[in-house]
Amino acid sequence: MKTRKNRLHDYSLFATVLLLSVNKLDGQIIYTDVEPDIEFDFGFKNLDLDDNGVNDYKFIKESIDTSNTSDIICYSNKLFEIGTLNLNNYIAGISYTFDKDIITPLDFGLLIYDGMEFNGDAWQYQTIKVREETCVYGAPNSPWFYPNIGGWHADEGEDKYIGVKFKGDTPDCYYYGWIRCVISDLLEKMTIKDYAYNANCGEGLLAGTFISDIDTFNQQEPIISVQNDVISIKTAYNAKGAGVIVTAITGQLVHHSTIAEIETFIPTNHFSAGMYLVSINITGQVYVKKVVIK
Repeated sequence: MKTRKNRLHDYSLFATVLLLSVNKLDGQIIYTDVEPDIEFDFGFKNLDLDDNGVNDYKFIKESIDTSNTSDIICYSNKLFEIGTLNLNNYIAGISYTFDKDIITPLDFGLLIYDGMEFNGDAWQYQTIKVREETCVYGAPNSPWFYPNIGGWHADEGEDKYIGVKFKGDTPDCYYYGWIRCVISDLLEKMTIKDYAYNANCGEGLLAGTFISDIDTFNQQEPIISVQNDVISIKTAYNAKGAGVIVTAITGQLVHHSTIAEIETFIPTNHFSAGMYLVSINITGQVYVKKVVIK
């Protein structure tokens, strides 16, 4: 495994880049763990995904005030956008207006590849919130509301992934990758945690993973962790319908359910502090992990 340092040019932060080999087709995933996480509630941050000295994407948070023709009612808009910074860079999403596209929040394990819809507009909406105000006094006449733009507000506070397609230094070669981020605090703050791309020309990868194909992903063991009063279980697509039980170390059953998505969350705020066993039965194969609830 090789290790090198990658610089985030706008704040001169450093991130460690791990080159992780994937057995399938000898694929190579270039992964960047952003340490510390990038957090911002205004302004912009640049990302150079392939560390070639040229920024690939610009994340921006800004406020824009608009008014109607009577100049009586104004609108205060707060929005997150991402700029592609290069005509050959794209972001997974959907078309929204003639000059704006919407960035789709991707779930863990979704395959990012050339069959997805990508958009290359210079600036693309991630999310937005709007408030109506009286223009003369600037007094809010309404609470913030969230138009159905992007869907990021629906999963506020959850890690999501941005799918990207970009050109590096190799002519006629597109790389596919993901950027993990979370928008929280009523859409006031963004945190960028890490990102990765497949260095094999034209080959995709699954969001949040170092895996380039679904077959390999389906062979992976469940990933079980505890954070913020929640047990998180990440599984493959073939695990849907699998049974999950959580028992205290004393043998008491405290939870049982079935897996419906590739990422499952079990609240633990009603559990007593102590050690628990999380058991998952996937087509007869049982996986068990001890977790500690504090």
